[in-house]
Amino acid sequence: MYTSLDNIVASYNAGFNKVNEWLNNPDYCKDGVITNPPNKETYNYLKKFKKNLKVYKTRIN
Repeated sequence: MYTSLDNIVASYNAGFNKVNEWLNNPDYCKDGVITNPPNKETYNYLKKFKKNLKVYKTRIN
């Protein structure tokens, strides 16, 4: 199981097995968190998710 929201979101988009592969490659992760997924779709999905999360947090507070 993942504890990082980035890993959870990436897994939702790309699949659990892919994220596990990426987590074993230092080019794609840092300190156990996906930072640079090689899949462009997942990269863009994470970017949009983070942007929208920031907007929602601002509106709630």
